Amino acid sequence: EFSYAELLQRLQNEMGLNQLEVANEIRDIAKLDKAMVTLAKRMKETHPVCLLSNCMPGMMESLFKGTEFFSCFDKTYLSYQLGLIKPYDEIYRYVLDDIGEYESVLFLDDNPENILGATRNGIPATLFTSVKQAENELKKRGY
Repeated sequence: EFSYAELLQRLQNEMGLNQLEVANEIRDIAKLDKAMVTLAKRMKETHPVCLLSNCMPGMMESLFKGTEFFSCFDKTYLSYQLGLIKPYDEIYRYVLDDIGEYESVLFLDDNPENILGATRNGIPATLFTSVKQAENELKKRGY
């Protein structure tokens, strides 16, 4: 419902920090995980890798500008662009219809509600807790 710039402004007002300090705090929390980038790039060599993220306008672009983050994905699905949000069924159906490749889909997410949303729509899913755990899950499922 609001942009990343508006979020920064709201947090600035709430926290008593300037906008740059708030942006730096968020960047510290949302650091690019190099091990996850490596895993995604390795997966991308043999399987399509997609990003489905609940985010606000400008957030992903601001956080990961100048990094290799977006190169990890064949397709990106950002909630603000779609007007849909996890864990509601419509977003999972939209992505499945768009990629059209149901057999090899595996959904990884760090939010249990989003895992339930995926499985409710027939998508094999696993709760992400670490890169090592994700690697093990992918191996176990033959990826």
